[in-house]
Amino acid sequence: MAQPEVTMFGEAGTPKPSTVHVDTFYTEPPDREYDEIAQISVGGTDDNWNMEQIKIKARELGADGVIIIGRVGSYGYGTATGTSTGSFGTTGGIGVGAGYGLVAIAIIYK
Repeated sequence: MAQPEVTMFGEAGTPKPSTVHVDTFYTEPPDREYDEIAQISVGGTDDNWNMEQIKIKARELGADGVIIIGRVGSYGYGTATGTSTGSFGTTGGIGVGAGYGLVAIAIIYK
């Protein structure tokens, strides 16, 4: 399967070990301040595998959490929030619209 693609928005943090929990957000942003450091995209067809790849990459970037913003193959994301070009889906669960893979924003808490 394809490896994650990363587009950096800011500076990465200190990498974290694989045992560290990565917070995951789907339709609502975190209730605390954060900086968006990167967009992570992975194009597999298995959502569980995609999510694990996103979390692995997020830890490598020193992220505290990820915000799932849609599908790699989708044509739209939903309601814009945050400071990047990403946005949150308006349907429940993972992803928005037709497509495959997942796109997430890696965040570091302030």
